[in-house]
Amino acid sequence: MPTDLSHSKFDRLPGIEIARKGLEDLKLGKESAESYLIMIGAPRLRHCGIDIPLFTPPKPSAEICLYRHLLASGTEDPYSNYNSLLRRFVSFESSLERIHAAAVTA
Repeated sequence: MPTDLSHSKFDRLPGIEIARKGLEDLKLGKESAESYLIMIGAPRLRHCGIDIPLFTPPKPSAEICLYRHLLASGTEDPYSNYNSLLRRFVSFESSLERIHAAAVTA
């Protein structure tokens, strides 16, 4: 059964706002920092039961596209912003994996 991130039990996870926006943007075919993060994390998210909209992996990679997107957006320090977003999203993925593992073993 797919995991629904709109459920309130996920509201306190770090980075949930990134995941929710990224999934919505990906459904709409919108390129955003959040949708690139979903593309980067798709394997881990799918493993946790998240239904990821189909997408064609960008060329050269979602990581490079994310950085270019931040650079083009006029972010004052795209490198720091890139690292910060990745750290927050990895924190989200790790928290989600702990919830998933607990549910599987229960």
